[in-house]
Amino acid sequence: VFGTVLLPGTGLLELGFAAARAVGLSSVSQLTLLSPLVLPAEGGVRLQVRVDALEAGAAGGGRGLSIYSRAEDAPEGASWTLHAQGTL
Repeated sequence: VFGTVLLPGTGLLELGFAAARAVGLSSVSQLTLLSPLVLPAEGGVRLQVRVDALEAGAAGGGRGLSIYSRAEDAPEGASWTLHAQGTL
């Protein structure tokens, strides 16, 4: 987009599917894109995919999903940017 490279929303969805499979689930039932994930011209991006614990009494095994990133060379205490949230 105007010279900026963004990770497509389908890439975030694929991360969600991989997270679902990792915890024994098979689908992403909801995914809300909150901010674009900009890929830098040089260097890399660290990704963090978080799957919440199963809530007591939750029907169907649904779990929360959050996808974050930060620059590869960011200091250890730097904040992460939230790009997407959903439900597995």
